[in-house]
Amino acid sequence: MVPVLGEDYLVYAEAKGLKPWRVLTRYALRNCYLPQITAFGISLGFIFNGNVLVEQLFNYPGLGSTLVTAIQQLDFNTILGVTDMAIFSVLTAVLLLDLLLPLLDPRVKYWK
Repeated sequence: MVPVLGEDYLVYAEAKGLKPWRVLTRYALRNCYLPQITAFGISLGFIFNGNVLVEQLFNYPGLGSTLVTAIQQLDFNTILGVTDMAIFSVLTAVLLLDLLLPLLDPRVKYWK
């Protein structure tokens, strides 16, 4: 957010007499949160892999420990089921984020 605060359009908005909190919320944050949302969508797969590690480290029951147990026992159907669930959930979340982007920023359009 720091590089965005020095942009010309923010200086112009302050020169117009807008309050600093309005400049921050209406102008600066709009350009800062979109890359963060996109990066979150991209990193969802890594979050699921981290879930497997945390479940094994702290001995939590869940899909990660089910996946590790299935790998140890060579249960291919369970491995495929857990993998398919992970892929489906990540793809669904990314699709929802992509559909949400035009609502957050009117400059993003998927049509002409």
